[in-house]
Amino acid sequence: MLSQKPCDSWCAPGMACCTDLYLGDVDNQYAYSPTNCRNICNSRSDCFGWTWVVADSWCWLKGYPLPDPSRSDCCISGLK
Repeated sequence: MLSQKPCDSWCAPGMACCTDLYLGDVDNQYAYSPTNCRNICNSRSDCFGWTWVVADSWCWLKGYPLPDPSRSDCCISGLK
């Protein structure tokens, strides 16, 4: 039986589970969930994507151009 990874258990529809958008940061801050991180990005005109780190609940807001996504168990990401 395969065990579920933390990045999968936090993921919601429309999010890229177990995916990192590395680099391209315009800002970062604590966010209590990936949904909260997505909402923070949606409220800012300079944010085009986001990455939420499961281990420390840190939200990384991404500018344009967006970095290429990469597979990583550390994170959940999404686009605006």
